Amino acid sequence: MRIAAVRLSERVCNAGDDGRQVADRLVAMATAEPEAAVRLELALAAGEVDAAVGAATHLAAQPAGGEAAWAPAMAVLVGLKGADETTRRSVAALLDTAEQRRDLERLVQWNRQTAIDERSPVPKRLAAIRGLSIAPLAAVADTYAALLTPGQPEAVVRAVVTTLDGLRDPAVANVLITAWGGLTTDGRTQAAAVLARTPQRVAMLLDAVAMGTVPEADLPRTLVDNLRGFPVESVRARAREMFGELPAVRRSALLEAYRPSLAGGDAASGGRLFARHCAGCHRVEGVGREIGPNLVAMQARGQEAILLGVLDPNREVQPQCVSHTAVTVDGRVVTGLVVADSEGSVTICSADGSEQTIARDDREELSSTKKSLMPEGFEREFDVRSMGDLLAWLMEAK
Repeated sequence: MRIAAVRLSERVCNAGDDGRQVADRLVAMATAEPEAAVRLELALAAGEVDAAVGAATHLAAQPAGGEAAWAPAMAVLVGLKGADETTRRSVAALLDTAEQRRDLERLVQWNRQTAIDERSPVPKRLAAIRGLSIAPLAAVADTYAALLTPGQPEAVVRAVVTTLDGLRDPAVANVLITAWGGLTTDGRTQAAAVLARTPQRVAMLLDAVAMGTVPEADLPRTLVDNLRGFPVESVRARAREMFGELPAVRRSALLEAYRPSLAGGDAASGGRLFARHCAGCHRVEGVGREIGPNLVAMQARGQEAILLGVLDPNREVQPQCVSHTAVTVDGRVVTGLVVADSEGSVTICSADGSEQTIARDDREELSSTKKSLMPEGFEREFDVRSMGDLLAWLMEAK
């Protein structure tokens, strides 16, 4: 429970002065924390702020006493995941003795071994995966690749993808694209979101689609729609050329064409269709993610209202369901729903379920797409019969 509380506090560590105060408090707690596992999480969370570099040096200098002492102490440095090259050089400069560098090398090796050890508890493996971020990507790329192979726990795959997303090395795209064929549908959704984060990664993703390494059908429709509206013109133009423009469709005529689906259908088949096409953003009967509106709550409005929402998602969009795009000062792009907005930061939940908290000082632009996060064109996935199956299941779901 204490580790979960630390992870929650980590979300605000980038939120301006308030975030720095939280980070400083986490550093102080890490110094006195008796439990190694909690100390590791405290250090990782505190390391989300560049100002923690000085505190990292202090913690790393504490008296060593075996793995339980030095691993958590060095973890603040590890927590600087995703730091740019300037910050990485600053960290390296702080490690000005051969002994300190050996400690860092030992930590990286410990993280590699623990991350791939399937006998280790999953929480310990997740902490080790996060710890890999302090090493140059080239030095641990094989470890990431091994962790993206079939059979790995979903939490492990998600941790690898999240850690890679925090790195600035362009080769991140190579790691994910190479692993693509072995990823589950959920893993591909997460990887695609990371590949759509920067213009350089998108270019490599589009190259992979063009070569057939990444089948176009594997890309979530929401992501394809976001690429058509990407904030960099050259990327936007190439995506539109590759995927085509959305055809102009009279939504009122489309509704009439699908009206026979209101007559009913096979609910069991509809449940399978929901899991395949809708669970990425909606959660019903324990299946899927709670990002979009509660579809069970829409039962009171009738199945025609649900049908209209599927076929014409932008006709009636609740303010909290309007998609936004944030661009950071270093060129990263995050698109999704704004789930928290304060004076110091904004948190955006993307269609893959990941949340990104962006400090106001790190944000170059935040704009509304004026559209629902759900893209138009879902009728391409459902004929009239399958739409009837989906509606039948949604009207019976609890």
